[in-house]
Amino acid sequence: VMPDSPAAASGLRKGDIIVAVGGKMLKLNGEIRDLVMLSPPSKPTYFLVYRNRKLKTLRVSLRPLQRTSLAMVPRAPSAPKKDSSSPPAPGFQEDDDHDTRVFGLRRRAHRGRIDRKKTIARGTILRGLQGQRIAFPAKKGPTVAFFWATWCEACKAMAPMLRRLQTRYQKTGLNLLTVTSDSPSLVRPFLRQWGTRWPFRVAIDSSSSLARRFRISTIPQLMIFKPDGSVALHIRLFSNDSSGKINRTLRRLLGR
Repeated sequence: VMPDSPAAASGLRKGDIIVAVGGKMLKLNGEIRDLVMLSPPSKPTYFLVYRNRKLKTLRVSLRPLQRTSLAMVPRAPSAPKKDSSSPPAPGFQEDDDHDTRVFGLRRRAHRGRIDRKKTIARGTILRGLQGQRIAFPAKKGPTVAFFWATWCEACKAMAPMLRRLQTRYQKTGLNLLTVTSDSPSLVRPFLRQWGTRWPFRVAIDSSSSLARRFRISTIPQLMIFKPDGSVALHIRLFSNDSSGKINRTLRRLLGR
């Protein structure tokens, strides 16, 4: 937790173990990202954290971050007073007892960091806007997966680069998918508004299974998969050299 960071503003401290968000216990690596993204920005979200052998509830308000690649930023709430006007979220109870299950969650998270089995994208189910199943990754040619959301300004700024990639490589076997966890009811009006400026195939990762598998905790991100499901390139943070890396990888995979 860095000083003056969104995490610090939300009340988190170094060493905290986040146990639950919005009343739901965390079980998988990266699951906090999904729960935070699904939390409405107009209502407070409650974090249950394990600190100094005690469970503590933090009341956090969220807002989208517009001018960066980070997916969301907690807004620091005003200091709550110890009264009945700020009750804990349903299912949250502060407990002074030592809970060994919390440490079990932490141990499992550490093991997950070196789990090489999750580097293969096989078995992932993505859906189109009409609910049709999308084969992922494609059996022929490389698949570019661009992770985005309708509200993400940094994602929209990547559209010109994606259009250039699609124009340059589509006829030689490139499969480009824009992957989002947004619901079709949000994506459809976005596509109507953008029209030909967003000419890409949209894949709905409704359960965020693909995002969790590859720890997509911020957006935008871009991944290139080989037909066997292995990862050829992963761009976690875009820079001036990102376009060159993407083009070199695609040319190598397409034999150009």
